[in-house]
Amino acid sequence: MNKDVRVLGIVTIEVSLEVAKGYIQKCRIYRDFFKQRYGLIESSLIDQPLR
Repeated sequence: MNKDVRVLGIVTIEVSLEVAKGYIQKCRIYRDFFKQRYGLIESSLIDQPLR
């Protein structure tokens, strides 16, 4: 019984690590996306002639 609990714990840890990796990857994708968008917005603002 104790061995089963330990194996289950290891599996749970592995699964939560995979979930965390996926979450971190998603955050990076969003960060890059927003950086790109922000860069575009910034450059279009700079290109606008000041009135």
